[in-house]
Formats: sequence, C-alpha cells, structure tokens
Amino acid sequence: MPQPTSDKKLVYVLNYVNADDTQHFVHVLNLLTRLKELGWSVTVISEKGGEGVQSILGHDVHYMSRDGGWSRLLRLAKTLIGLRRQGYRLIFVRISRPAALVAALLARPFGWKTLYWLSGATDDFNSRQPLVRRSIDAAILKTIFTGIHRFVTGPESMITYYQTVYRVPARKCVLLYNDIDVDRYQATTPSAPARDLSILILHRLSPVRETDRYMPGIVAALSEYAAQGQRVRLNIVGDGPERPALEKTAAAASGGLEVVFHGAVPNRRVHEFYKTADIFIMPSYREGFPRVIIEAMAMGLPIVTTDAGGTRDLLGPQQSEFVAARDDAAAFAAKLKSLAAAPNKRRELGAENRREVMRFSTSAVAHMYDEALSTLLADGEQQRDVRVDHA
Repeated sequence: MPQPTSDKKLVYVLNYVNADDTQHFVHVLNLLTRLKELGWSVTVISEKGGEGVQSILGHDVHYMSRDGGWSRLLRLAKTLIGLRRQGYRLIFVRISRPAALVAALLARPFGWKTLYWLSGATDDFNSRQPLVRRSIDAAILKTIFTGIHRFVTGPESMITYYQTVYRVPARKCVLLYNDIDVDRYQATTPSAPARDLSILILHRLSPVRETDRYMPGIVAALSEYAAQGQRVRLNIVGDGPERPALEKTAAAASGGLEVVFHGAVPNRRVHEFYKTADIFIMPSYREGFPRVIIEAMAMGLPIVTTDAGGTRDLLGPQQSEFVAARDDAAAFAAKLKSLAAAPNKRRELGAENRREVMRFSTSAVAHMYDEALSTLLADGEQQRDVRVDHA
C-alpha cells in the first residue's frame, strides 16, 4: 500500500448525524473510529441537526446548521477552508449533493481532493420529476462529477450503474463497502418451531422503495401460512409517506397473522428487533447498497429480498435463491411463504449469511478506506513533486 509523505488527515462530511439517529449515518462514526486507529486524523462535519461542536460517540462533530438553511453551505465553505489551512487535503462527502457541490467547486482554488460517496439506482424514479427540477439536478450532478477527484460507491454492480447511467469516468470510480459492526450485531438463536413466527421489515417507508407493491402478496402469503396453525407476527420498523397505504393493506391480514407498525426507531435500538426475528424481508423496488441487508446477515437471519440495486452482490449462493426480481411481487411472496415453512433452510441461510458478512466488517472496510485514501494522498504527493522538478 502506498505510504503518503504527509499526515493522514481526513474531513468527513455527513448531511446529518445524531446519537438517536433513525437513519444509518451513525454507523459511519464507528468506521471513522477504526480509521483513527489506522493513523488517520478525522474531522467530522454534519450539515444539519445541531449547532456548534458536539461529542457524538467519541467524535467531535461540527454542525453547520440546525434546520438545514442555505446559510449552512457558506458556513461549510468557511469551515473547509479553515481545515485546509490546518493541513487537511482530503474531503469525503457522503450522499449530500449540496456539500459535494461546495467541496467540488472549491477543490481547485484551495488545493484539496474531494471524494463523493453515493449509492442508489433511482434514475427511473427521478425521471418522474418535473422537467425543470430534472434539469437542475442533472446540472448539479454533472458539476459534481466533473469537479470531484474520486466517485465512491458500492457494491460492485453500482460501479457499472453509475458509469452507464451517469457517465462517471472509470478512472474516477472507487469501490468501497458499507460496513457492519459484527460485534454489535450478533447472531440470534434459531427459533423453536412452537414459537410464533416473527417476520421483520426495517427501512424508511419511502415512495422510492415502493414497498406497497409487495405488501398485498406478503399479507396474503403469511395469512395463508398462519391459517395452517402457527401464529405469525409481521413487525414493520420505519416511517414515511407509504405508511398509510401499507396500514390499509395490512388490515386485510387474517388467519393468525398480526401486523404491527412500530414507526421510526433510533438506529442504536434496531438490533432489538433483529433479535426477535426469524426472517428478515426487504420488499424494495430501488436500492443501492442496502445496509439493512448486512445488518440482518450479521444477526444470522435468513432473508427474502428483491434484486434492487446491488443487493445480489452482498449475498452467498444459498441466500441468492431467495432473491426475487423486483418486478415480480408474486415471486417475492412465494419465496417468503416457502421459507416460513422451512426451519432447517432458515438455519442454513442464517449460517451462510453470518460467514458472508465478515467481508463487510468494520475492520475489513476500514482497511479498504485506508488503502484508497492513502493512494489518493500519495498520488497528490507525486504530482506535487513532479511540479517542483519541472519548476
């Protein structure tokens, strides 16, 4: 691995982070702790969610704004320039387009390198937006992709997606995984046949995911299975615009099926729901690198999912048998019903998932980051040396 001649310093920009976060951004802080152990000095910036500097899970997080107003971008620019003067030359922006735009536009005049992480196959959904909005979004993305030094995504198929759909040059693309704390997410004890069967859905109920297209089949399949004599509980953790439609469909549950909506739950508590589950399902039409899948894998849960985004890349050969095409809601329901009736198969899948998930462990992913970031720093040092030699 190339060794940079300058200090390892990284600015990591999130659009939001909080200890009680119901999204997955809080995961990143554990990864950044591992990067510190590998010799990196890391400054964390949160665009929204607070004011001043707050200590979150061992990191001093610099907040740009409480409510997300446009003034945060000016504050972000000033903060990044100040950090550049302290020797920081790498800016890593996760998801936020406004932050990536600021970092990309200022990269050349202030001499830093910008990495932008994004994962999500949503071009067909975005095409439904009004023409003016689509044009503005396209112009912003083009400016970002032009100005950044590296575009970061994962898993593997998402590299191809962004190169094909958004024309991101291959030379700029870097593969980095989402990570999972395998010590926090520990495998559950297989359920006894006599216990109620527990099924778990855990994600934001967003129109992007179109969970409502799968819900009628899920309710029908589980109702039919429960009518054979075993009670079934479907726990839905998450909130969002789709919830009313899902609740309406869930009202059709019968035959011993109970559907419970828990709403949004802080990420630090989600493992409590995984622990009581027998099967995890991800009925989603659009994804990128779904972190809930690797959470369920780490818990040793069998999974029924669609092939949205890069989902297939995450799974082993046995678990891949329970991946339905995203356009085939009937196949999703059939696979769920089949797995509900097969406790031995569930145990096999859980064991395979626990093995497969180790490549996404925080330790493994931290080393991926260390190599990619160190290489980019080393490239910068070499280029600077060349300029000095030609002077």
